[in-house]
Amino acid sequence: MSSPLAVDLGTTHTRISRQEHVLIQRFPSAIAINTRSGDPIAIGKDALPMLGRTPADVRACRPLQNSVVADYDLAVVMLNTFFKQAQALGFLQRPTVVVSIPHGITEVERRALEDVIRDAGARSVRLIPHAVAAAYGAGLNIASPHGSMIVDIGGGTTKAAVLCYNGVVSARTGRTAGDEFDHAIIAHLRAAYGLIIGEQSAHAIKCRIGTAHPSIDRGSLMVSGRNVQNGLAATAEISSADVAEALRKPIARIIHLMRATLEAAPPELSADIFATGPILCGESAKLPGLAKVIANGIGMRVTTATECGDCVIKGLQKAIDEKK
Repeated sequence: MSSPLAVDLGTTHTRISRQEHVLIQRFPSAIAINTRSGDPIAIGKDALPMLGRTPADVRACRPLQNSVVADYDLAVVMLNTFFKQAQALGFLQRPTVVVSIPHGITEVERRALEDVIRDAGARSVRLIPHAVAAAYGAGLNIASPHGSMIVDIGGGTTKAAVLCYNGVVSARTGRTAGDEFDHAIIAHLRAAYGLIIGEQSAHAIKCRIGTAHPSIDRGSLMVSGRNVQNGLAATAEISSADVAEALRKPIARIIHLMRATLEAAPPELSADIFATGPILCGESAKLPGLAKVIANGIGMRVTTATECGDCVIKGLQKAIDEKK
């Protein structure tokens, strides 16, 4: 019998950790298929560059959207491939998969998530609340009566939760996260420079010179795209201040989400959180200056977890170890 497998299903990346390995494997959550035959052409890192660049007879997509299953069949094929690449499947080898589940999803979405994982090769599925896994991975002691707050800013969603006694007291999920940051950059360049760019270009800008606070200067970048007026190729020099301006509104929506989560929690726990401050995790929490802007917006200290992108998968692995 194979050891349990920790799996963090993300919109942009799927992370897998085997109990006997320290290494966390990361796979882009993307797949490309031939629309005529239905056969997969590329999966994972090979499919990622194809998003938004395919001919008419090829479809490239992310079968997991906003932490739920968007395309059942493609999700099964993609996860089955990831399990094999992680060497978790084999002859008579079907692992138990421990996976995080977002707060507030419907029973139908929950069953679809379990069925996809089983059809991908799992023997059984164990579900753990996403906020609990993230808090474990961030090193929070959520077993105590002291309230704590975790905010996971991923690719497709931002999940904010107040926790106490190993449970979720209040939680909110919003669709403003890394992908929305990219869309905001696209909209800003169109409005400010008359330049049309794609999602991958926007993501590259965010990673290379992106910042949430205008006081952080990460330089500038020459960006190529299409002129909005004549449709011809065009370029513009974009600065990190442009990115900070573009992200101002989506970050404000994350702040609003956090405030709503705090307002739904009992006053005693809110006082605890005010003393310690929320913890940010998730891949998009790496954006320079983000914790500073959020701290200014909610009026309390905000810190970013160490290795913030891997908090959920590490929390799932801890849950496996404690179950032994």
